[in-house]
Amino acid sequence: MEPAQITRQAIAKKEKEIDTLSAELQRERLKIDEKRDSIQSKKKAFTEMLQEEYEMAANILRHQEQDSSTEWQSLNQYIESYAIEADEASSEELKKLDREDEELLEEFFKKRRHLEWEIEDDCRRLRESES
Repeated sequence: MEPAQITRQAIAKKEKEIDTLSAELQRERLKIDEKRDSIQSKKKAFTEMLQEEYEMAANILRHQEQDSSTEWQSLNQYIESYAIEADEASSEELKKLDREDEELLEEFFKKRRHLEWEIEDDCRRLRESES
């Protein structure tokens, strides 16, 4: 096989590697999106559960004959603290996923750039050998 044909095959192989990297990136980013959606839906479900618990406790407190201001204050503090914890935990997990996504993109662009440079070099050598 002549050198020009070998170079063309090398270029095609590197272009295929870029396509494979792109497909891999899409799969990995889809996984991250699914994790992100899962975190958000779990947070939403937890928030809804907190609201239901609050409504149940509030209903009991509304029907008490004695002064229940202390209980109302405690209930509101508990609900607020759980809501804050849920927000902080989900925010932290979402930040981790954002960092994972950024690292994935950086690695992809680094590998793709390297392959593109190699393709450019191969194309240059091919033009030189054909002239």
